[in-house]
Amino acid sequence: MYYCENCYLLNEDDVCAFCGSRLTRGPKADDYCFIGTKTSPWAEMLQGILEDDHLPVIVRQWSPRTAAYTGEVGTRTDFFVPYRELDHARQLEQVLSDMDGKEVIIRTLDIGADKQIGYFDLPKEDNPAMGMRALRICLTRPEIFKTQLRALFRASAFGKLGIMFPMVTSVWEVREAKKLCEEVKRELKQEGIPYSEEVQIGIMIETPAAAINSDRLAKEVDFFSIGTNDLTQYTLACDRQNNDLGRFYDPHHPAVLRLIRLVTENAHKNGIWVGICGELGADLALTETFLAIGVDELSVTPRSVLPLRNAVRMTDTRETSDRILSELDSDYTAR
Repeated sequence: MYYCENCYLLNEDDVCAFCGSRLTRGPKADDYCFIGTKTSPWAEMLQGILEDDHLPVIVRQWSPRTAAYTGEVGTRTDFFVPYRELDHARQLEQVLSDMDGKEVIIRTLDIGADKQIGYFDLPKEDNPAMGMRALRICLTRPEIFKTQLRALFRASAFGKLGIMFPMVTSVWEVREAKKLCEEVKRELKQEGIPYSEEVQIGIMIETPAAAINSDRLAKEVDFFSIGTNDLTQYTLACDRQNNDLGRFYDPHHPAVLRLIRLVTENAHKNGIWVGICGELGADLALTETFLAIGVDELSVTPRSVLPLRNAVRMTDTRETSDRILSELDSDYTAR
């Protein structure tokens, strides 16, 4: 058996079935391991733990001797299906407690397109980037969505939590998701389970539809997070997984930047904050532009924090802001 450190996946072969990485070692005692489903060769260890043929298990302390008995299972909150409410809630509670009052924003289940997972039985699509993914799956399969929402609201009693819905295109989607949140809160209240009433609700702005409609969407939520990777892909009609597109996939394209400006303006007009996540957040060539536009937050990987912080501290847009914004509106000459 081989262990993938990227996916936490146990594999029978030395190539990860999920990400394709070449594998060189088996699992160790301190590994988080994604075991699989009842059809996996480890099924005999998991009797009494698995409750569904297509849901994942991650064992904190991997051991053929103890995995079936410890019950220490859980999910990666950004990717794996939150198959057990209590386990999912306990992991989130620990995160919120460790953050000691700082806000933690959890994106709800975001699979589909380039994030395919076999155990979820998603149908094959000719164009998955345009198909059933993220919030569309959650609204189509509310029983799974509500499991995650219940875990999130249970955990909210332990710290400052924000919930963010990905892949939004319409106001009705947000309203339906919020309706499920209210339904979950009523259930928890009836069951005597504590939760916070101060949970912020936000959405990802990843499509031109959401960006153009951001004035209306801003009235429904507490914050925006602009997902620049998908926003660039959908705005320019360029598959971001296709390396052959080269210069055609241009995150600096004025259409993308003008949409970011539009979203930011609409957010501020409605009294909510807006952040940027995705590769552009760490692009130091755009830091001054984002500051001039008025973006409130840049979300980056840990290794990008110090360079970005330094760039922000060294930038003064009081004299350059008007010039930068006017350039976004001026005639554009393609490179």
